[in-house]
Amino acid sequence: MDFLRRRKISSLNRQLSNNKARQLSNNKARQLSNNKKTKKLELSNKKHNISICKEIESKHFPTNSSLKIQFIFDKLLQETQNSIIINLKDIQGKSYILLSSDLKRMYLMMLFICKYKIKPGFVIYSISNNLNPFSNTKASNNFYYIIFKSDKFQLLKNAILRKHINLYDFKKALNQFLKSYSTLNKKYGFIYNNISSDSLVVNKLNKQKHIIMFDYTYSYDSITKNTHTKKYNKEYYEMKKMYQLNDISEKSEGNYDIICIIFLINICNSYLNEIPKELTLDQDDIKFFNNNYHLYDKLNHLLKKDLLKIL
Repeated sequence: MDFLRRRKISSLNRQLSNNKARQLSNNKARQLSNNKKTKKLELSNKKHNISICKEIESKHFPTNSSLKIQFIFDKLLQETQNSIIINLKDIQGKSYILLSSDLKRMYLMMLFICKYKIKPGFVIYSISNNLNPFSNTKASNNFYYIIFKSDKFQLLKNAILRKHINLYDFKKALNQFLKSYSTLNKKYGFIYNNISSDSLVVNKLNKQKHIIMFDYTYSYDSITKNTHTKKYNKEYYEMKKMYQLNDISEKSEGNYDIICIIFLINICNSYLNEIPKELTLDQDDIKFFNNNYHLYDKLNHLLKKDLLKIL
């Protein structure tokens, strides 16, 4: 977290005949229209979803030669040395987001989104010989990308700082996020292990704003073990002291995410609330979090706090 608080029969027959002709014409038009639509991965289809996940798990990624036919490059949203985010449009004018990066960044993201159908889901996943799949230049390394639906997309930090999300929508989206996270942890032992305003994004789709996970570098579940050690920097310990969370141990399951969620709530609240309030813990709360409970129990406990309630 790197920002701080704040008729007749003859006539009828003719009509039926005309209706039938129109219906055939409409069906043909729909068929042609459907043929033009972006091909989707049917993640709701269990067998298909399992097949896709197995391919990702074995690191077999398809190439997509029709990318430039299916989508139009709209604008570059973000670019770093090893990742790029692009806004796309399809032939019908609908908006999508493309995220491209190296295998280290993309593998776990693709795997977990596919296995557990985590938002935002994806329309296409593929491999490219350039960080920017729309580039004609071939790089020395392979890159991997996903495309998903989005009307508007931005880091949670930017959405808060620019007031692109209000307090009510933030609480609503955060509640949905925490409930979803709790379910994932209970079912699969999934731990995101990377809660911050830089690793969560606000994805607006069909007038709804969702807070979604976007950097799975440190994530793991009961099957896929964590291979990257999370290091706690100086700012983290300063924040713990500021919010009186020093008595909560990171060694207990999921407590790192619990602590970072409290950071997130308090900082975002300080920016969005005219009269900023902080989520504080009493000794019973601290004892509960340090006990041998699962993360989903701790998330559910956190959701009962008054500061997270929506009127």
